Amino acid sequence: MERLATLFPVGPEDELEHRGARRRAARYPVHADVRVTGPTEATGVVLNASAGGLRVALQGASEQAWGEGDRLELEVEIDDQVTRDDAEVVWSRQLPDGWLVGLRFLRSASRA
Repeated sequence: MERLATLFPVGPEDELEHRGARRRAARYPVHADVRVTGPTEATGVVLNASAGGLRVALQGASEQAWGEGDRLELEVEIDDQVTRDDAEVVWSRQLPDGWLVGLRFLRSASRA
């Protein structure tokens, strides 16, 4: 399957602002399993996605602090197919049972 980033349309910036910044692509609700495979491991679900990135809820590695700028290798299972993408942490928030994390796809990464 192609990279997840290529499955969503790229269009003009949203009219909405989020935390003072204009979003670059529309968000779409998605429910898919996600697995962080590197440099550490965690599992979770995708909450929404766009051509630019993902918002995910991650469990596991409760001691793990997902810091801005961290680069992650991801496997996302959607419709019984697995995509592999590289992403960068844009923001994260610790929750009682895991983490809520905003990720930006790294387009220059080429993964098989």
